[in-house]
Amino acid sequence: MIEGQSGERTITIKNNTKQHMKIKLKKAIGAPLFKRKLTKIKRGQLYRLTLRLSPPYKVGFQREQIQLETNIKHEKTLSIWAMGYVSPRVAVQPPYIRVSANRANQPFRTQLRVINYGKKPVKVLGVSSPAPQIKLTLKTNVAGKNYSVLIDIPKDYNIPPQGTSITIKTDDTKRPVINVPVRSFRPYPRRGPYKRLNNRIMRRKPTQSPKASTSKITPKK
Repeated sequence: MIEGQSGERTITIKNNTKQHMKIKLKKAIGAPLFKRKLTKIKRGQLYRLTLRLSPPYKVGFQREQIQLETNIKHEKTLSIWAMGYVSPRVAVQPPYIRVSANRANQPFRTQLRVINYGKKPVKVLGVSSPAPQIKLTLKTNVAGKNYSVLIDIPKDYNIPPQGTSITIKTDDTKRPVINVPVRSFRPYPRRGPYKRLNNRIMRRKPTQSPKASTSKITPKK
């Protein structure tokens, strides 16, 4: 969903028991993110839950737990997680760059995309980085709507522990400057059910659970 828009989703709740179901929305704690509406389709059997997200809201991931109360013995409370993502009107994909610390002196190349989801054209004026070793090339795909930033990191440059960034400048009044973090990460070593022995890969034997002991009782004569 794009910033400034509204989104709506529906969920069907069906009673699979023989008991006549009574259901209602549980009161939310605080101001709810999602507007909710419970509609009866078939009394006691089938209902529709409508969730709607409308401005004002924060850009990014939205997450909220919706609870309903019923008279079903084993389903007194139904919990439903509502989740959504609100993309900025002028968005950068991906929102950050991750560079492996185990590159083994290999150069790193990737790209960013600057996308304008709004109706008014937005121009990218330039790109820069506080790290002069990072080479940035700006490419116009569709003027005012879609741009690419090619990123080249040489093999002899390591991202510092605190990271660095890429700055994108636009002529948009609300997002004139967009900062994209550049971070270094060290991959975890892979672990599997195999071990190397005499230059051959052998599968480890699975651990067997102990069998329960049984005893035979002979009745007394």
